[in-house]
Amino acid sequence: MARPDWLRPADGCLISGSQFDRDELAQLVAGDYPYVAVGRRDDAGGPVRYVGADYITATTTLVDRALAKGHRNFAFIGTTGPAESIADRWRGFQSASRARASWCMSMTSRMATPPRQVAEVRASGASVVFFAEVLEAVAFDNLARAQGISVPGDLSIVVLGSGTRTHTLRLHRAFTCYAIPCEEMGKRAAAMLVETLADPSLVQQEMLQCEIVAGETPAPPIQRKTV
Repeated sequence: MARPDWLRPADGCLISGSQFDRDELAQLVAGDYPYVAVGRRDDAGGPVRYVGADYITATTTLVDRALAKGHRNFAFIGTTGPAESIADRWRGFQSASRARASWCMSMTSRMATPPRQVAEVRASGASVVFFAEVLEAVAFDNLARAQGISVPGDLSIVVLGSGTRTHTLRLHRAFTCYAIPCEEMGKRAAAMLVETLADPSLVQQEMLQCEIVAGETPAPPIQRKTV
């Protein structure tokens, strides 16, 4: 199969971004044009070459740590797809927490504002809230503390991923999260592309581990007194 017109001047390409046109990806998979995706991709008419981050294992580790601190009432805020990087976080959260914790609240719509998020989390009785993305956690944390809610005293926050190590994000908070190995993914994908140029029949898939960042936003849940 001939390479797509937009790739004719190049000997090979790296695919980046959270989402890529499925039809164009299928065209690449069906042909013999050298490419490598940065980030895990679902099959597109066949296996896709990629270097990705293992979000499922990292998410499972953070859920395990929350459970070890005594949390059993969980809330989740964030989208669940369609990008594979987000879907993997949701799958990891589901599989690690199902049957071991109560899902007090799951808010997966981008339409929810921080005031609504804070109000619903507090009303749900959740002791820890997991965020799919760090920017939503920042807005939530800022508002919660402005309302006099102690984080992590009254409520713990866990972020399923971050673009880089938390202390380099120039945030006022060091969230409990995992650092995505973005730079290493890019380097390894470039090296894989060179290998593919030498042998276009190679279809490699590699997953890199995420580094757990302890942060300052988890604490054991408050033991509420019963009357």
